[in-house]
Amino acid sequence: MKTLGAGCSVSSGTVNVTVSANPIATISSTSGNVICDGTSSDLTAPIGMSSYEWYQGGTQIVGANNNTLSVSLAGNYQVKVTNSNGCSTLSSVYGMTVNPVPTGSISNASSLEFCEGDSVVLSGPTGMIYAWSTGETSSSITVSNTATIGLTLTNTDGCSATLTAVDAIENQVPSLTVSNSSALQFCFGGSVNLQASGGFASYAWSNGSSNQNIIETTAGNYTVTDTTSDGCRNTS
Repeated sequence: MKTLGAGCSVSSGTVNVTVSANPIATISSTSGNVICDGTSSDLTAPIGMSSYEWYQGGTQIVGANNNTLSVSLAGNYQVKVTNSNGCSTLSSVYGMTVNPVPTGSISNASSLEFCEGDSVVLSGPTGMIYAWSTGETSSSITVSNTATIGLTLTNTDGCSATLTAVDAIENQVPSLTVSNSSALQFCFGGSVNLQASGGFASYAWSNGSSNQNIIETTAGNYTVTDTTSDGCRNTS
């Protein structure tokens, strides 16, 4: 109150001062702050704000103005929230780590194409957790039949990757028999025709002949090794 010289007084009007609370700015993520390369994590700020500004490494992310932000890159993230009273708060740094996924390929100790009765050993990169399409979990497996073999690797960070599958091919070998057109025991001056079964690309008899059949006039034991077009052999 102010008193004037003539004994009159004047009262001033009441002024109300309101201090609005600053909003709480936090960042949370249901998937945590560690992800694998090729995946993403949704960062979430408190709902109900008038505006949002997201930052990575101190630089504002253009177009990021919602309460959620999907990130797939490592870095330090912050969010600035503004409430309906125009008060703003910048959050603490939320650090994101992106771990690498396994890389490499399935290796084979010998040819992926092999003959019936043989096999090939397949191996994955070392130091991983292994999940072969065959159900096996060792670093190496032996494959003895035709199959497409896949492998999923998981590293120590828990990140997984599926490698390019390989095709193992087992080449079948026809059965081999030797037939004789007449008795195997004959008189001097006689002969016998020995015939190897078909289905082979080449024949190698113990007498040096490369024909499918041989005519023998002398006593002895005769064997034949036949080879398919795939290079597989059978001996009788």
